[in-house]
Amino acid sequence: MGLKTTSFNIEEKDYELLKDKAFSMKKRVSDILRDLVSDFIKVEKTEQEKSKEKIKNFFNYLDNLEEVSKEESKEIETSIKNLTEEEIKKIEKFFS
Repeated sequence: MGLKTTSFNIEEKDYELLKDKAFSMKKRVSDILRDLVSDFIKVEKTEQEKSKEKIKNFFNYLDNLEEVSKEESKEIETSIKNLTEEEIKKIEKFFS
């Protein structure tokens, strides 16, 4: 029995595969996002627009990302767990 989505049905095994792929992107996402936010915080106001464009392009890239390896998945999970409270607050502040 498939899970109903807005545009098509997904079989449970396919749903699990998609879920695993999404989870596997977390490390790469957090590393890149951490670098982008860090760069953004370091630069002066005049340079922040360029950093914003890089972040926007990164999210566009994520929209088109298809697959990540199991090794990358483990790295993503570790990276997210290693984010400091200060880094998390900076990221939250940036996106609020």
